[in-house]
Amino acid sequence: MHSLTKTEVAAAPEHRADIEKATLRRAESQPALQQHIDRLHRVGRRKLKARQHVNPLASSHQQPVQLVDGWYRKAFADTTKPLHLDIGCAYGRFCLDMATADPTRNYLGLDIRWPVVAVALCKATERTLDNCHFISCNANVNLERILGDVIAAGGVVERVSVQFPDPHFKTRNKKKRVLKPELVETIQQFLSPGGTLFMQGDIHEVQREMRLITRKVGTGLQDLEANVDSWLSHNPMGIPTERELAVQAKGGDVYRCMFKKR
Repeated sequence: MHSLTKTEVAAAPEHRADIEKATLRRAESQPALQQHIDRLHRVGRRKLKARQHVNPLASSHQQPVQLVDGWYRKAFADTTKPLHLDIGCAYGRFCLDMATADPTRNYLGLDIRWPVVAVALCKATERTLDNCHFISCNANVNLERILGDVIAAGGVVERVSVQFPDPHFKTRNKKKRVLKPELVETIQQFLSPGGTLFMQGDIHEVQREMRLITRKVGTGLQDLEANVDSWLSHNPMGIPTERELAVQAKGGDVYRCMFKKR
């Protein structure tokens, strides 16, 4: 299955209406997202603005995410499939491509920005994927609730990825970085035995800091490399992110590490 081309979409207005309705149904698990999907279909993806940098500490992003009861069962056709959670999924290309290539797992992408999640959900609808879903939320505020719901619905958290997170370079902004000790603790709590946490990015300082935090806090997580400065030479997921492709195209380095739950 493939996404519709611009020509196909332009030539089939009735299909666009079907896509909109189906996407709104996908968003029923998070009702607040439906207004953003409606706006997306009104203005078009090219005109839908999404900030590249968002302040996760803003009061608006400190509120618990509003999800309907039983949202996980509504989002996925088979909740017993092992789950891959991607934190900071952006427009969802990684999750979408992985879900298309690997129907044996469910893929859930989280991103703090409403517009990018709206686009990702539309793409999942276009591909008619029943093993891929997206939620707009602050992972540091809502991850425990989300993964608790996954387990309650009979799901298994098999893999977690954090890829190319916002580096927040300025010293005063480092507190905004996504991987905090509490997040690692939550991941460790819900990850199944033998499950993995995969992290990658192109900023050495950020990736090393994330790795050190995980080593210190995630006592039940084993770094697959003994040396903290030894990085994986390839992406074990097999499918790259958009940022990963862009960095490699320019000859840049990508720093990757993986932890496995004991």
